[in-house]
Amino acid sequence: YTATARAGTKVSRSHAPVTLALADQHTLDLVLEEGLKLSGRVINSAKQPIAGATVFLGMNESDDTKPKATTDEMGRYELAGLAGPSMILTADAAGYGFKHALVLQLTQNRKNVDFTLESGARLLVRITDEHDAPIKGVMGGVELETGVPHIPNTYRPGKTVSDENGKLVLDNLPPGKLALKVYSQHGT
Repeated sequence: YTATARAGTKVSRSHAPVTLALADQHTLDLVLEEGLKLSGRVINSAKQPIAGATVFLGMNESDDTKPKATTDEMGRYELAGLAGPSMILTADAAGYGFKHALVLQLTQNRKNVDFTLESGARLLVRITDEHDAPIKGVMGGVELETGVPHIPNTYRPGKTVSDENGKLVLDNLPPGKLALKVYSQHGT
């Protein structure tokens, strides 16, 4: 196990992983210090800034415990409180496919990571039962094969639910090989 503490822009130093056996107890002393800062720009393929894009640590924006930032009108962002030295960042914006970046050896000397986002694709899905009857209330998501060493495939939960006609729409998908994953809100 590893543990990280975070308070504002302060983060704990990394420590060696701890192995625990059943009923073990281990004490870790975590020291908070000012985290590293990272900035950059998010632009589109025409090299125009994307305002309102979100850049966040990790691969899942719904994790509110990790730093994230929104780009300004010039597409600039700044993330503070990063632990480094290696991390995965993700940039996402409405109308564009999300993109990951693997940051290696983040130090005080390496502070910029820029993203170029491509127009997002749309996947339209119709969910039916074995009798071709539409199923309402099914949520969907996609798993993207990143094709980038050290960045695992990404599961992106859908933000929509199938309607009474069984239609499900997944927007802003990046180009690449996608696997659709659907599940009913009722667990079926």
